[in-house]
Amino acid sequence: MRAAVLALLASLGAACATAPVTQRSQLILVSRAEEAQLGAQAFEAVSKKGKRSRDPAHTAVVERIGRRIAASSGIQANWEFAVFEDDKQVNAFALPGGKVGVYTGLFPVAETEAGLAAVLAHEVGHVIARHGGERLSQGLLLQLGAAAIQIGMGGNDPVVTRGVLQAYGLGATVGVLLPWGRTQESEADRIGLDLMAKADYDPHAALGLWERMQKKEGRQRAPEFLSTHPGPGQRAESIRGWLPEALAHYRPTPEQAAEGSQPLPAIGKARGAALPPSAPPPTPAIREGRWEREGPASLRFVFALDRPVALEGAEIRGPNGIIYQVFLEARLEANQRETITLPPGAVPGGVPPAGTYTLTLKGRFPDPAGQPFTAERTYAVR
Repeated sequence: MRAAVLALLASLGAACATAPVTQRSQLILVSRAEEAQLGAQAFEAVSKKGKRSRDPAHTAVVERIGRRIAASSGIQANWEFAVFEDDKQVNAFALPGGKVGVYTGLFPVAETEAGLAAVLAHEVGHVIARHGGERLSQGLLLQLGAAAIQIGMGGNDPVVTRGVLQAYGLGATVGVLLPWGRTQESEADRIGLDLMAKADYDPHAALGLWERMQKKEGRQRAPEFLSTHPGPGQRAESIRGWLPEALAHYRPTPEQAAEGSQPLPAIGKARGAALPPSAPPPTPAIREGRWEREGPASLRFVFALDRPVALEGAEIRGPNGIIYQVFLEARLEANQRETITLPPGAVPGGVPPAGTYTLTLKGRFPDPAGQPFTAERTYAVR
């Protein structure tokens, strides 16, 4: 035992790592291969104990979103995304090596595909930041006993499986492991926000998720100093501060934005019931529409929208099938005046002819759902 402890201490100098995005220094005493082996053992144990869902609607949406999030991480792992039947369990988990599980009780709180993406991105964040290996390393340092040595050696003793399952602080010393757990949870939130944005899921959905979680938990939550997780309110506040940086990675197509707002499959008694048709997103009205000529070769269209929008593109169609397209990144307030100019050279002959021109604007609403919209205005140019 003494030799094992001395060997463990001697390895500390060569066991430093750095978490992605946050650049936090970490101490990890187990290799990636050992992490993956332990994660696979623990996942097998959880799968035997819990009831794996066979509902194709649930498994397909988790698998599809999970794979898309994992691809955005750029990390090669033996990724596996599973659904477990427990409608009362509002939770998900991740294990070293890329094993991720979601309980069906999380679906009503996540609400949409983007909400589920926020959860899965958080769990993938745990994996790529090697939080499991970090927690195991903390256990080695704190316990320095036979069970801890077996965990570090990657043995097949049942203690190994219990150690991995406890890698996220399921019972530890207040003031030592629990604060570390909160640090890792916040870090996974931060990493996950970037991952979901890179996968073209609106990161605003993470904010909505934790606001709903806060309402659901209410007064049933334990005091935060006795918890391995930050409070939902604190998490929402942190996400607000991180959103601008995450949004820099968010470049969805209109189809991807619409997909993110799709509701998740129902669970429990509602399972199998037909979902009511979702209301179409409102169409903003183009107000103050007029046109101006800028010399003989340019034509400018003036407009304002009746509600706040994130404008992404515009198209001008004129007589003889004239089409001009422009991509934009503009957030407009309600009734904010804006212009789109048909430039010289866009029209054969260089002079836009008189006739009917149609301005089509495309974008999304700047809310957590991020629903896309299309608005049109016709101009009679003389």
